[in-house]
Amino acid sequence: MFNWFWRIKALHSAQVTTWRVLKNRITTKVELHRHGIVVESVLCCFCGAKEEEVRHLFFECRISWMV
Repeated sequence: MFNWFWRIKALHSAQVTTWRVLKNRITTKVELHRHGIVVESVLCCFCGAKEEEVRHLFFECRISWMV
């Protein structure tokens, strides 16, 4: 399914990060909490308005877009 993706000319680290975002495999506060790891808060570390999930961090958070 992702064979074409790995043939794109880009830094390998960028490809891996993009692939992990697309597969929802980025470790976020919500994921840590879901696996029983104690976190102070599951809110976004940038804006503090929503839960820190992949969708929010990479597509919705207005602060992370500025970073």
